[in-house]
Amino acid sequence: CIRLENARLLAQFLLRNETQWSIEKIDAVTKSNKEPFFKLSNSIPVYILYFTAWVDHEGKLNFRNDLYNKDDELLKMILQKPAI
Repeated sequence: CIRLENARLLAQFLLRNETQWSIEKIDAVTKSNKEPFFKLSNSIPVYILYFTAWVDHEGKLNFRNDLYNKDDELLKMILQKPAI
């Protein structure tokens, strides 16, 4: 499960070349609470990034809880000595 902001805009973008998907059909499917499956004519790569720390547009460092416990694994990888 992934929380998504502006899901309607993403759906419009992904389905923009699919003639059978109008904005009205996207809205109808969204309101139906059903999870449709539709294979796009052209595949689109999806990259999922998980950040628990970042610098915002004001230069302020932000931290969030590591809900998926990935930070410890990343720290171990960072602290490992490189193989020579």
